[in-house]
Amino acid sequence: MRILRVFPSITRLTPRDELTRFDVPGLFDPQEEIDEIHISVTFTWDIPRAEYLFKAWKDVYPVVRMGGAALGDPGGEFIPGRYLQLGEVITSRGCPNRCKYCFAQEREGNRIRELFIYEGWRIHDNNLLACSNDHFQKVCEMLGSQEKRGVIAGGLEARRFTEFHSSLLREAKVDRMFFANDRIGDLPHLRNAIRILHKSGFTRHHLACFVLIGFQDDTLQKARKRLQETWDLGFIPQAMYYRGKEKDKRTEKEIALWKDLQRDWSRPAITRNIAEGKSI
Repeated sequence: MRILRVFPSITRLTPRDELTRFDVPGLFDPQEEIDEIHISVTFTWDIPRAEYLFKAWKDVYPVVRMGGAALGDPGGEFIPGRYLQLGEVITSRGCPNRCKYCFAQEREGNRIRELFIYEGWRIHDNNLLACSNDHFQKVCEMLGSQEKRGVIAGGLEARRFTEFHSSLLREAKVDRMFFANDRIGDLPHLRNAIRILHKSGFTRHHLACFVLIGFQDDTLQKARKRLQETWDLGFIPQAMYYRGKEKDKRTEKEIALWKDLQRDWSRPAITRNIAEGKSI
């Protein structure tokens, strides 16, 4: 089946091939050889533009479907290169945690579904460590066979991290991995994870950590403290400003301050200077 995919916005993960589009139909778009049009929506803020594109393509093609993470799509089998660039892979769906700020279990369910492991170098699973040890080992074996050094781009859950995982990641020569500091109580588990990782030879160069900021009663002061603590443990913090389903109730000035904080703690060169007390 030939599927033309339409994306309302472009990121570095978005596929770019002869069957991808980012706007309304053009004069020279193929028609007879296309079976379906898929409007792929990853971010909730893209929904209005996605709806506009859906109507535009529906006027030209008989079969147009709209779906994606932003619309609660539970996700089926992963197909390389269809909605993510080749090399970017997902090996499992779902998450057993019930975090209030996360839509993963709401969309994909609170049970892990282990998928076929396709070749790739960057893993985007919601919770890879919640998979079976056998699945994790096979993922690491796949990563170790790639020409590019592997990256675990989904937030690894430090509560589940063990020496078993660390040794396999070292054998696979994974170059970069992302943990998560999102919940109250994550810090002791991150401290234990960093101890294990250092024993395996990993350094700050290899270790990043998503840090959720701006959720519920969070304050700029509390968020800065968590970001600094994450750095002090030995990770490179990656601030993630919470954008939920509802409209942000903060004032424009408050939102600007949160976004400034996110910017400062999501660019490694700036982050290092701030964390080490240097001027920028």
